[in-house]
Amino acid sequence: MAHRVTGIVPEIQGSLLDYVCVEFDEGDVVAESILSGAPTYPPKPSDPPAGASRTDEEIWKREVARYVNARVDIDKGLKQAYTLMWDQCTQRLQDKLEMGSN
Repeated sequence: MAHRVTGIVPEIQGSLLDYVCVEFDEGDVVAESILSGAPTYPPKPSDPPAGASRTDEEIWKREVARYVNARVDIDKGLKQAYTLMWDQCTQRLQDKLEMGSN
């Protein structure tokens, strides 16, 4: 997603980002992603060492599951946030934005 929020009124931007931080899963990361203009994901877990114990392998599996869930939550949150922003635009502005994206 290459869209940026920087062109909107600062009060609206702040309110939107505050809402995202509080209401969305991984909201702080979603807000950071909006400001940067690109999704921000946590680092991938390292592979378990060769010969890892079953306990270490189980811990690794859970770390991978948390990582995958975080990515899903971030992507979902970005879609929801952009939908919120889009719905706040007038039809004229939506048309103008759509023409500019071609």
